[in-house]
Amino acid sequence: MIFRGNENGIIQSGKLGYRADIDGLRALAVLPVVLFHAGISPFSGGYVGVDVFFVISGFLITSILRDQIASKQFSLLGFYERRARRILPALFAVVAATFVGGWFVSIPDEYVSLSKSALSTLFFSSNIFFYISLDYFSSAAELHPLLHTWSLAVEEQFYIFFPLFLMILPTSWLRFSVTLVFVSSLSLSVYFVEIDPAAAFYLLPMRAWELMLGAMVALQVLPTLRARSARQIGAVVGIALIVAPTILYGAETPFPGLAALPPCIGATLLVSMGADTAVGRALASKPVVFVGLISYSLYLWHWPILALLRLSGGAVELSAVQAWAAIALSFVLAILSWQYIERPFRHDRRFDRGRIFQLSAAGPLALSVLAVGTIANDGFPQRFDQRVATVLAGENDTLRMRQDCRDGTCWFGNAGSSPAILLWGDSHVRALVPALDHAARAAGTGGTARWKSACAPLLGIRRTDHARAGACQRFNDETIEFIRRNAGQIKMVVLAGRWALYATGTRPDGEEGKDISLAPISPSPGMADQPSSALFEYGLRRTFAELTKAKVKIVVLGGVPEIGWHVPRELASAIASNRALPAPPSLAAVRMRNKIADEIISEVVSEYGARVVDIVPALCPDKCQVIDGDFPLYSDDDHLSVYGSTNFVGKHLEAIGILAP
Repeated sequence: MIFRGNENGIIQSGKLGYRADIDGLRALAVLPVVLFHAGISPFSGGYVGVDVFFVISGFLITSILRDQIASKQFSLLGFYERRARRILPALFAVVAATFVGGWFVSIPDEYVSLSKSALSTLFFSSNIFFYISLDYFSSAAELHPLLHTWSLAVEEQFYIFFPLFLMILPTSWLRFSVTLVFVSSLSLSVYFVEIDPAAAFYLLPMRAWELMLGAMVALQVLPTLRARSARQIGAVVGIALIVAPTILYGAETPFPGLAALPPCIGATLLVSMGADTAVGRALASKPVVFVGLISYSLYLWHWPILALLRLSGGAVELSAVQAWAAIALSFVLAILSWQYIERPFRHDRRFDRGRIFQLSAAGPLALSVLAVGTIANDGFPQRFDQRVATVLAGENDTLRMRQDCRDGTCWFGNAGSSPAILLWGDSHVRALVPALDHAARAAGTGGTARWKSACAPLLGIRRTDHARAGACQRFNDETIEFIRRNAGQIKMVVLAGRWALYATGTRPDGEEGKDISLAPISPSPGMADQPSSALFEYGLRRTFAELTKAKVKIVVLGGVPEIGWHVPRELASAIASNRALPAPPSLAAVRMRNKIADEIISEVVSEYGARVVDIVPALCPDKCQVIDGDFPLYSDDDHLSVYGSTNFVGKHLEAIGILAP
């Protein structure tokens, strides 16, 4: 997506000729991306425009390099100089402007995150950074102002290796080698879409096939249609293969993998058919070409504008007026950027090679100092009043891993009493330990908590969406063995977990992350295709059966109300921006969300003569509460803070005497 002017063409009779239709193809690629990111209907699959850019880049870079290498005019230093002229000035300007905008709308944690992503952007590794830290299709992704630079990182990594690849290989091996890379990369993409979708989306090995598809056109690996009528049809098919996915695809489409083939093949057809088709002439029209000329700057500017606007409003959803205003501003800045930043650095001879390389080093150095300084100063919290700092502290208001709280095991209650209670479950157990500690001290007793994140206390069940399902199974088996070994001492087992998630397999409205899936560890007839609710009940009954054999009293703590948004960060952002806080879920919504899990738990508890404790009233007496004064009751969107756990759930448990000996 970074080539302009006389580099936009095809080798014809040994020369690289300009093709305006390819600039027009850039416009066809960038516009759906911008509309998709702005939330404009019906472009739910507009992200495929990036794939079109990859094909164009693969075609152009291969055409240029092959021509220069064949004529012995290729210079690696000259190649990187041209890349620096085209990419870096506008990129540096956007990163710097994003820092300025972030100062006014980002709370400290967000500003630190922006700084980290800026560092990775400056060194063309942001695709790796976001692969590790973020799902592109989650709502949180839309609040990261430099997320879109992942595609630049993919291209730059390609530019580092591909010229060397072409220089080293004998000419007779080029076509076979490029085809082999294409097939291998596409196979990896299809495979990783299933096992690691984020890797398939962000990383070069799973994206290289798209660039290689363009390279195959340049190297004439693919057959050429010579009949005029065939090329007319091919061009129409090509544009249809690009436009259709922009409307038919969505965030739920497994991507890239095979789903990326239609838009990439569409781009390949349009490049191959040439400019003398009806579609080619339409793409070569002046208004379309102009959008193509500014497409790099438009791509760079549009996402930070949208992300900063969302940060300032505290909501991912934009109104139609906001979305179109952001798009208009993006076009204005793109035109200015193209005219006064891109073009001068590309064509002004005052910027000779030495000056370009000096600026290429000075820009990242200056911006890196700014980013490192921001990180070192924790995002400059002094920009805001003390209330923001107090609220943000709630994010870290979680159980401290003291000497006696290691490896998911922790003591609570009276230190001098023998641990008669075992609290067992997933990460919600860790959040509920302060509540049990408060109630146990009031009752003069004590206990042990054992937890493992994303690991429900459901025997015989595993999460197929979780990479460490085997570790979860071992943990649950070890916990049952722990109960058996201490049968004379442990009198009560308290089960806690994110029951609604396991019983439904879905997350609440507003929460990022994919749905989960359960499966039996040892499939029995009729169990394999059961819904989450049936598997949840199966696992709960298995757990109750084992605990009954151990002759312990069983108590189930009901689910904690899930908020759907990160409480401390949203509170801090609302205070900093002087806007209203998003509405917490209503009591009715919480009851509906937990209905399936509550009904199953109630039935199983009744059959085994156990007890269930509803903790919703402690947090939602009439409407759900997320803050008490300036103290958040949650450390994120569904885990209680120590303050909320102790002062709300803990006092509730104390009042009903659930832990009394």
